[in-house]
Amino acid sequence: MKMYKSKDNPYGLTRKRQLVVEGVIEDIDRGKGMDLTKVVQKIYTVNGKESAKTVASGLWRNKDFREALVHGLKKRKILGANSKVERVLDEGLDAVSKRLEIVDRDEKGKPIYEYVKEEDYKTRLAYAQEVNKIAGVYAPEKKDTRRLNLNIDMTREELNERIKKLSEELNE
Repeated sequence: MKMYKSKDNPYGLTRKRQLVVEGVIEDIDRGKGMDLTKVVQKIYTVNGKESAKTVASGLWRNKDFREALVHGLKKRKILGANSKVERVLDEGLDAVSKRLEIVDRDEKGKPIYEYVKEEDYKTRLAYAQEVNKIAGVYAPEKKDTRRLNLNIDMTREELNERIKKLSEELNE
């Protein structure tokens, strides 16, 4: 069933697709993560998890569905400026870890431990990589490759003469 975009339905989604978008956003907002397959199983009549995965995969390929999901996540302040994701990424970029360190010994010689904070570079790197992935820094470079196949019905001498003339024209 083809749905058309309108003021009331700006992404042209069917009611079921709209419900899937709302369900995914609700799960994310509640901290349950994003499990599109699980939401599809609730909304669509499917014969099991594999069928739900197929439907979910089809939804991901739909540009309007993805745009509606991103719009909903931004509207709920999950994505975008001053969002939950931004705050978590900021925290991750400033990650510190605690480790126990012997700071002294008591009169009996037993060690006295204290937690010491230090920069967690491994976690910071993981967050920086994630930010770069989101920003598209790791996107593959697009190449425009074109081929031209010619079938020439000439002798080698005629071909060489033609190449020579074309070269002269280019050099003028």
